Amino acid sequence: MRNNTVPNEQMIAYINRLKDAKDKTGILGISQETNSNINSIEAFWIIDINRDTIPDRVDYSNSHNLYDTVNVRMNDRFDIQLKTKSIQELNTVRDGLISYINSNLFFQELNKIRHNQLSERIGRMNTDLNRIDSLQKVKFFEETRKPGGQQLILNQQQSNETQLLYKDIYAIIKEKQELEMELNMYNQIVTVLNDFTVPIGRTNNIIYYAKRILPCLLTLVIVILIVRSKRTALNRIFEKY
Repeated sequence: MRNNTVPNEQMIAYINRLKDAKDKTGILGISQETNSNINSIEAFWIIDINRDTIPDRVDYSNSHNLYDTVNVRMNDRFDIQLKTKSIQELNTVRDGLISYINSNLFFQELNKIRHNQLSERIGRMNTDLNRIDSLQKVKFFEETRKPGGQQLILNQQQSNETQLLYKDIYAIIKEKQELEMELNMYNQIVTVLNDFTVPIGRTNNIIYYAKRILPCLLTLVIVILIVRSKRTALNRIFEKY
């Protein structure tokens, strides 16, 4: 998700409150059956490697080094991990999460303030563009004509001064377009950039547990065999001490 309004620390902490809530029916507006199928909901930081503003990995282990200045946590994006017994309910839980976030009154007020600030900046830029455009027309008239209507030839310095006005206009237009995109595309508190993805295979099948249990059992058997083979020697040691 893209976090448009609230500091990521607050947003992640707010979502992680759901970990301790056994009954999420009222919080997320879901059925009791859907609630019983949910194993966990948790938010995680997304790591930007080399500070190129591109999300690279999710810190599922919460082990990122905060003193790392090259690979950093992204401040405007976070990941939500949902563990559920039924993948058919992913959309229902997603909508419930968005409703849970949007229902926060503090978040709503912050989003209103953000909208007002963006609108004010866009309005000021429109005023600046009109002023620069008017100044550009006056300057062009002053540079190309003198009293009496005689036309002048622009020298290099005058031409450069006119080009500077064009650069100012383009810079303001670019920033204005970015703000308009922020206001129109990301107008909510959060924006879903990627929906929940369904894993290729179940994580609670026989193979999943076999990979984790069998090595432990094998190690235990080896230890027991070693102890039994060295039982006589171990008894002598115990008798000695």
